[in-house]
Amino acid sequence: YCTRLFTLIGKGTPVPIEPPKELVVKGLYKYTRNPIYLGYWLIILGEFMLFGQLLLLGYLFLFIIANHLYVVLVEEKELRKRFGDTYKKYTNEVSRYIPTGGVRVSRGFLFYRGFLGILTAVGRRFCR
Repeated sequence: YCTRLFTLIGKGTPVPIEPPKELVVKGLYKYTRNPIYLGYWLIILGEFMLFGQLLLLGYLFLFIIANHLYVVLVEEKELRKRFGDTYKKYTNEVSRYIPTGGVRVSRGFLFYRGFLGILTAVGRRFCR
């Protein structure tokens, strides 16, 4: 579904070698800026719940960290360069990961934001 939105609306793909030419803000992208990552995380969480393997939970944790570092340090920088003020406005209106139904919550409201904020600062420090 999301790949189809990139093709039809964005005139490209989610793959960095052929990025979209237009910013996609319709469909699931109205609710979260990263529905594909969120979907992957939910699949892994579901596998953990189904099989009960703690290794899957560890994998999920590491996968979320890796995805977040990539999103913040690489993907969002590129999108800011490519789409400018349009992307900035979009980031102010739509949450990075957790859909909020159009209601913006304060940065300190959700626990994960604090953890991911620290993780981002550490990543920026070591990825210069």
